[in-house]
Amino acid sequence: MFRRTASICAIMMVLMLVISCANIGSPDGGPYDEDPPRVIHTSPKEYATNTRTKKIVLDFDENIKLDNATEKMMVSPPQLEMPEISTMGKCITIELMDTLKDNTTYTIDFSDAIEDNNEGNPMGDYAFAFSTGERIDTFQMSGTVLNAENLEPIKGILVGLHSNPEDSMFRTQPFERVSRTNGSGHFTIKGIGPGDFRAFALTDQNQNFLFDQKSEQVAFSDRILTPSVKPDVRPDTVWHDSIHYDSIVMTPYMHFFPDDIILLAFTETGQDHYLSKKEREVLNKFTITFSSPCDTLPLIVAQDFDPAKEFVIDANATNDTITYWIRDSLIYYNDTLNMLLYYMGTDTNGVLVQMVDTMELASKISKERFDKQRNREYEEWAKQSKKDAEAEAKKKAREMRRKEEEAKAEAKAKTEEAESEKPEESEMSEQDEQPESTEQSELSEKSEKSDKKKGKKKKDYDFDEENFVVPPMPETFVGVRTSSTSSMAPDQNIDFIFEEPIDTFDINAFHFSIQVDSTYRPADFMILRDSVNIKKFTFYAEWLPDTTYQLEIDTGAFVSIYGKRMEGTKKNIKMKKLDSFSTLFVYLDNFKGNGIVELLNASDKVVKKTQAIENRAEFYFIQPGEYYVRMFDDRNRNGVWDTGDFNSHTQPEDVYYYHKALNLRAMWEVSEHWNPTSRPRNEQKPTKLIKQKPDKQKSAKSRNAEREKEKQGKK
Repeated sequence: MFRRTASICAIMMVLMLVISCANIGSPDGGPYDEDPPRVIHTSPKEYATNTRTKKIVLDFDENIKLDNATEKMMVSPPQLEMPEISTMGKCITIELMDTLKDNTTYTIDFSDAIEDNNEGNPMGDYAFAFSTGERIDTFQMSGTVLNAENLEPIKGILVGLHSNPEDSMFRTQPFERVSRTNGSGHFTIKGIGPGDFRAFALTDQNQNFLFDQKSEQVAFSDRILTPSVKPDVRPDTVWHDSIHYDSIVMTPYMHFFPDDIILLAFTETGQDHYLSKKEREVLNKFTITFSSPCDTLPLIVAQDFDPAKEFVIDANATNDTITYWIRDSLIYYNDTLNMLLYYMGTDTNGVLVQMVDTMELASKISKERFDKQRNREYEEWAKQSKKDAEAEAKKKAREMRRKEEEAKAEAKAKTEEAESEKPEESEMSEQDEQPESTEQSELSEKSEKSDKKKGKKKKDYDFDEENFVVPPMPETFVGVRTSSTSSMAPDQNIDFIFEEPIDTFDINAFHFSIQVDSTYRPADFMILRDSVNIKKFTFYAEWLPDTTYQLEIDTGAFVSIYGKRMEGTKKNIKMKKLDSFSTLFVYLDNFKGNGIVELLNASDKVVKKTQAIENRAEFYFIQPGEYYVRMFDDRNRNGVWDTGDFNSHTQPEDVYYYHKALNLRAMWEVSEHWNPTSRPRNEQKPTKLIKQKPDKQKSAKSRNAEREKEKQGKK
C-alpha cells in the first residue's frame, strides 16, 4: 500500500512539472480594479439633520487615499481653525474644530481628492453634507474668476458668498459659504439655502476669510444672485475604448443656477507703503525698493556731503524702485555710506505719514577688492603688452634677417656670375679669402660656446626687457545697447540704452544722411532723452519705405557721469518695402466707450497699441505673422489700464480679447469687425494665450483593456 501511494505521488509530481514547463511566464493575477471607491457607511448619516457632531467618519468599500487634500478639500461655512483630517485603510476621519452654527448646512467638499489606494481610480466630485437644523440646503452656484487685467484664469483663489448686500460685510464678517477655484478658474459653491447673495473672490493671505489687507487680490460683483434649480439633460459619450465611442446618450440631471458668474480679480493701488529692500551691489551706486508705487521721491540726508549734488537719481515710472548713482569717487570709495532716508510710509492705522530710516550701506565689493581687481587687470595688460612688444621685435628681426639673406643671395649670385667669366682670378680670390673666413668662423664658434657655458641664450632680435615701458591701457567706453537697425519699419526709431547715466551728448557728433540715387545727402533728425529712463535716448527721423540711410556717430557723442565716452560707430539702415508689411483695421461694433486697442504676439505681449477713433483702430507696418487683439475701456482717458478700488466701489477698467488669432500676411489689408461684449469674458481669451492651464482630468485607468491589447499583439 505504501509503495502504491508513493508511486501515485511521484506520478502527480511529474505531471505538475510538465504543466509548469508548458506554461512559461508570469501567472495571471486576475483583472485590474477599475472601479472607483464607494462610500458604504458614514457617521453621521449623509444629509442628516439636527446633528451637532463635530467628528465625521466615512467608510469605503476599499482602501483609499487623499490626493492634495489641503488644496482641494473645502469646508463650508469656512472654518477659522483648520479641521483635522486623517485616513487609515478604508476610512476617512474629519474633526471640525470650530463651534457649529445653529440651523446651518455643513458641506465638506472633497472635489476629486479621493482615490483608491492601489490603482488610483478617482471617486469623482464628492461632497458630504449634514445640517444642524431641520433642513439640508442643496442649492449650488458656479462661475469663473479671471484676472481683470488680462483675463487669465486664477487658480486657488477663494470665492465666497454673503447674504447681507452691504460691502462692509466683506471686511467684517467671514464668508457664509465658500469654495476655491480649480486650474480653469472655475468654482462651485455648494450647500446654499434660498435667498439673495453677493459673490466675492479673495486671495486670503492671512486665512481669516475677510478682505482686510490691501495686498490681497480681490473681486466683487454688484449682481444679486438667487439660487434655483431645474431638471435638465446633457449629452454623455459612451466609449467603446480610449479611441472609439459606441453612442451618445442624453443623461438627466439637476441643473443649478446661476452657473455663469464672472468675477474679475484685481489688486488695488495704494498698498501699504514701506521700505522693502536697500542694497549696494557695487561701490558707485545703491538701490532702494518700496512695497508699492509712490507719487513723490524720498529725501536723503548725509552729514559729509550733499546728496542733491552728488547723486544722480534713476527712478522707474512708479517710483518704487530707485537707483542712486554717486558721482564723486571720494564718496563712493567709502566702504560704508551713512545716511538718513525720509519717505512717506503707512503707519499702523493705514495712514501715510513721514518716516525716517537710518541707512548704513556697505558695498558688496569693497574698495580694497575693487583696487585689487583693477591692479590685476593692469598687471595682465602689462604682461600681455610686453609679450606683444617682444613678439613684434622678433617679427622685425625675422624680417631683417630675411632681407639680409636675400641681399647675400643676390650678391652671391652676382659673384658667381662674375667668377664664371674669370675662373682663374676667382680661384685665387677664394684661396686668398679662405683663411680669413675660417678665422671668423672659429671666433664665432668660440663665442657661442662661451655663451653656452655662462648659461646665456643669444638673442637674434633687439628687445630691452628691463627698460620696457608699459603703454597706457586702452580706453574703456560706456556700455550701450542699441535697438535693431538692420531692417526697420518706417514707424520705428532707434533707441540707445546706456549702462550708466549720461552727463552730456553732442548732437554735432551725429552725421545722418539719406541715399538718393548713388549718393548720400544730409537728412533731418532729432535726439531726445527719455522722460522716465535717464539712461535712454531715442533717435528720431522721417523714415521712408524702401530707402537706405547712413548714421555715423563720432566717438564721444555721449559722455557718462564718470567721463566714459561712447565708442564711435557707423550704421547702414535699410527701410523695408511697403509690400513687406500687413495692415489691420479693427472696427468695434456696438461698443460705447474709449477703446485702447492692442495688437499682441503669441506670448500675449503688446506689439502695437492705438486709440480707437470713432470705434476704428488702425495698425500699419505690421510684420507678417500670427497676432491677437485685446482692448480695454480707458474710462479716465489716461492711456493706461487702471485697476479698481473696493472702498469707492470702482471696478477695474474692462478688458476684452478677440476670441481668435489673426494671420496677417505681407501686402494684406485686413478689416476685422468685433463686438467686444458678444461673448462672455471667460470665453474670450484664445487658448494659445492662456498660461494657466486646466487641471488634468482624472479618470479610471483602462489597464484591463491595455493588457488585452498586449495579449492580442503577442498572438
